[in-house]
Amino acid sequence: MSSSSSHLLGYTFKNKIYEGRHAQIFQGVRQKDSQPVLIKAISKKNEHEHSAIQLKNEYEILSQLKLACTIEPYSLEENHEEVALIFPDFKGKSLKTLIQQERLSLNSFLEIAIKLAGALDHLHKKNVIHGEIYPENILVSPSTKNIKLINFDNASLLSREEQTLAAPQQLERNLFYISPEQTGRMNQSIDCRTDLYSLGVTLYEMLTGLLPFDASDPMELIHCHIAKTPLAPSQRNPKIPSMLSEMTLKLMSKNPEDRYQSALGLRYDLFQCKEQLAKTNNISTFPLGSHDAKEDFQVPQKLYGRSKQFADLVACLRQSHQGKARLAWVTGYSGVGKTALVRELYKPITQARGYFISGKCDPYQRRTPYNAMIQAFEQLIEQILAEGREQLSYWKENINQALGSNAQVILEIIPSLQAIIGPQPPLQLLPVTET
Repeated sequence: MSSSSSHLLGYTFKNKIYEGRHAQIFQGVRQKDSQPVLIKAISKKNEHEHSAIQLKNEYEILSQLKLACTIEPYSLEENHEEVALIFPDFKGKSLKTLIQQERLSLNSFLEIAIKLAGALDHLHKKNVIHGEIYPENILVSPSTKNIKLINFDNASLLSREEQTLAAPQQLERNLFYISPEQTGRMNQSIDCRTDLYSLGVTLYEMLTGLLPFDASDPMELIHCHIAKTPLAPSQRNPKIPSMLSEMTLKLMSKNPEDRYQSALGLRYDLFQCKEQLAKTNNISTFPLGSHDAKEDFQVPQKLYGRSKQFADLVACLRQSHQGKARLAWVTGYSGVGKTALVRELYKPITQARGYFISGKCDPYQRRTPYNAMIQAFEQLIEQILAEGREQLSYWKENINQALGSNAQVILEIIPSLQAIIGPQPPLQLLPVTET
């Protein structure tokens, strides 16, 4: 979308300052009063309806928040071709641009980091999870270092939400900054601490000019966030104070319970660093998180008393990874934690580059043969279709080879498989019993 192709009446589009997966942000002018504005627009021709719904969700959230760290929109504009949010022009640079243009001094780093922690504190006290804290979504005023958080289209007004398992290509997040629980492979729900992880990645980049994980393969990136410890910032650059390095790594802990529990606790420690630097030109060691406390009580999301059963499942997984087919039955009364136990396999399956699929035996679907298996394989098909052409070709060849003349039998039960293997020869007509 460009200024020449826009059909949003009453506005002149100028420079494009941001291009995301679904939306673009332009500097522009409101024609009726020549007011400079920011225009976040989605073309209805090229985007799914879901993206337009997300933009409307962003409008509702920002209109309610009215915080100093956010930009309250003027209006939501819509016609038959586009939907757009109109904001006052903050005239700031994205933090990504600042990082690319220059290496931030320690004073500048601390000033911006303290304001970011304060911004997240205000958000989280309103029970808002931003969900996409990274440099492109942070605007900084070059003169005052004031910051604004933008792109709330994936934000949540819930204090906790569940992330479903999906293929990496289906995750509507920037995988370089995604928290482990946002991948859907940690068997943990998402709360405000997901923003603190992404902030940790952002601070890492501010300190070093590099990302902690820079893999090109999406699944490898997800595996890094879940299982790999990044190189400490002070190891990349010995001039970085060890306290700032430790603080960043604490934010990037894999388990939410090991991170800072609040943005306010982080802000206090950053302020301590700033005061020490101003007084002594040095940052000495002090205990991290001394003023860190979560405002609401949360039980750690860990599995207790199932270590043997989990070890048995992992052993089956390893054997299957070696080419041996394995079947494990998990039984028990409703509510004893069967699903939670099985979902603990998310991490080792991701590490092995495997696929996790599941189906539930619903008592209301007893008349549908193979219902749980159909659910599971439909999930697998969704994941495969989200991958590249090379993987799709691999699966098409292998599934056709395995099914042979029986392929149409499977298509009768799972019609969506045709998107992978293509149309198949019709079956010979049989009497009802045989069918």
